[in-house]
Amino acid sequence: MSSLLAVLATLSVFASRDTTADYHFDLARHFFASPAAERAGRPLLQRREAALRAAGAQMSASPRALLRALRLADSVRMESKRHSIYLYLLSQLNTLDEASAQDERALEAELDAATSVIRNGLLRLDGATVAAWSRELPALEEYRFAIEAVRRERDHILPAEQERLLARLAPLAEDWPLALYHRLIARTDFGTVSTPTGELRVLRDRGAIGGLPDAALRAEGIRKLWAGYAQQRDLYAVALAGTVRTKDALARVRGYRDAPDQAYQAAWLSTPEVLALLERVRPAARLYREFQRAGVQLSREPRPATPSTPLRYSVGQAAAAIQAALAPLGNAEYARELAALLDPASGRVDLSGGSHRAGGGGATGYPGVPSTIYLETFGGAYPDVSRLAHEAAHAVENQLVNLHGVPGIYARGAPYLSEAYALFTELVLAHSNYEKETEPRRKRAYLGQFLSHAMELFHGAQDADLEHAIYTAVEAGGGRIGADELDSLTRRVDTSYSIAAETQPEVRERWITARLLYEDPLYLFNYMYSGLLALQLFERYRQDPAGFGARYVALLSAGYRAPPTVAVRAAFGIDLQAPHLLDEVTAFLTTRLQEYRAPLPDR
Repeated sequence: MSSLLAVLATLSVFASRDTTADYHFDLARHFFASPAAERAGRPLLQRREAALRAAGAQMSASPRALLRALRLADSVRMESKRHSIYLYLLSQLNTLDEASAQDERALEAELDAATSVIRNGLLRLDGATVAAWSRELPALEEYRFAIEAVRRERDHILPAEQERLLARLAPLAEDWPLALYHRLIARTDFGTVSTPTGELRVLRDRGAIGGLPDAALRAEGIRKLWAGYAQQRDLYAVALAGTVRTKDALARVRGYRDAPDQAYQAAWLSTPEVLALLERVRPAARLYREFQRAGVQLSREPRPATPSTPLRYSVGQAAAAIQAALAPLGNAEYARELAALLDPASGRVDLSGGSHRAGGGGATGYPGVPSTIYLETFGGAYPDVSRLAHEAAHAVENQLVNLHGVPGIYARGAPYLSEAYALFTELVLAHSNYEKETEPRRKRAYLGQFLSHAMELFHGAQDADLEHAIYTAVEAGGGRIGADELDSLTRRVDTSYSIAAETQPEVRERWITARLLYEDPLYLFNYMYSGLLALQLFERYRQDPAGFGARYVALLSAGYRAPPTVAVRAAFGIDLQAPHLLDEVTAFLTTRLQEYRAPLPDR
């Protein structure tokens, strides 16, 4: 109750903050006074990485030498992340700041090379020695899972000298496709749409255009958006094929079959497991298509004489709504950290707009580094609110890991677990609004938003299916694939998941707009798994919000100290490998879809 009262006490404060201009990063307070100050700090980081390499060379001498090396690695990770996250945020605020983007990737590569000394040292220790040393020095027990995880990858870790060489070469190979992608977008004039309230820029304001009540203006915006991307479609294909070739080549250097194989194993999965789930989800995606058709049918209903108020929020109202929706978790620490994050005075959220901002958004954070949220824009439509909730969930998780002193080695794990937490937050927000709403049309609109997020299982599978198919096609084509081939491939994959091609043939070029194909290759499959898990979390939350909240926040605060399947089973009794989960999810979605389609009550 106390956490709920605390949240309610802040709602009027947040609701009064109605401009996105209030939300901008204070990087000087949280990171470095200036880019020059960040550069001035790199020599110290380099010296500490050198010390880590020296400690790694001695780590097999004794249990205390091993513990010292492991703790030093955590300390160096924290210092390096402070630099690399700062540079990443600069490149998000200005995608033409290629120097920051390149420096960020170079620092990440140098960190990987320095910590590879630790990985190689662990491979030299046999399991019996590690077990004996842990008994002799109990403090080593904290790193038991980290050691097991490294030894699990023993066939893919290169000798230290080769790791250092790869660290220098990898950024050179990986930088140019992403730089080309951002340059192509920056140089394209997507045009504008004239509305009764003024001009909207097609790319920057696409969310606002999509929320316009005038169908003709919405259609104009969509047409111009796709036409803009089509201007450089051949070069987008070059960038995507270059990304695929680079990722595959680097994965094979490490002994993986290909880049998908490496990405799936990093998430404690395998290629056969991922493809098997795709095979099961693909036919079940008929529910996703039915939901899309229902949306089209409902959009054609005669408009009432007194239309409903649109689902629109100021940024202050959005922050307040997110807090209120999550208050039933009943956890004071979570509520406090969420409130602190979403206070514009925190300087940890940037919605301020501007030229050449990166598309979409994201959250950052690490032990010793404050969490942040970046969004390209916030237009006030409900999807903007939901996206803010999604990234806030990531940021609060990062902050809890920070506050609970989780070793850096456990700050990251299988991404689909973290994505499930973020999607769960979106489901809770939409369902909270749905339950509180009394006006029938708005209530149905909130249910539609809930279903849109609940169908993430299928949308994630659609993206995962497309990405895997692209990697397969590039390999089969000897590294070459053109825009026409990518169009055909996208159309074939999307047919199982989407009805969009029935009315919008332009979506065959969706391979251009799926930014993560370029910006974070082989991440998209995580959304299929997170969609499956998030619905299971939501059902348990609905049964007992406060009891769920205690276990949920404990899981978030612990970091990634176990394989994701083990962690989720221990916290909630969910077996992610159980075949019945998909059946339960489809049954749940079928019931909710029937509610969505039901005629509105007469008033």
